[in-house]
Amino acid sequence: MYFDTHCHLTDERFVGESSTVAARAREAGVDRFVVVGSDEEDAEKALGIARDLEVWSTAGIHPHTATRHPTGFDRVRELVQTEDRVVA
Repeated sequence: MYFDTHCHLTDERFVGESSTVAARAREAGVDRFVVVGSDEEDAEKALGIARDLEVWSTAGIHPHTATRHPTGFDRVRELVQTEDRVVA
């Protein structure tokens, strides 16, 4: 059993394909995932994917884009505090 602690299934390359990507990973022995959300919008997408795949997600603001998302911290804090699937 393997655990992918940092996957970017919200990347545009995987739109509509997260289930397929997860199935391939599971076939290879990776059966647990943490889908990374790197800003408030991405965190929402990551949570949706985590719910669909029955895995976990993160909610955060990447340091490189923090100044572009000054109001996102409130939503990120809310996700971390209220959503069971958001683990970091």
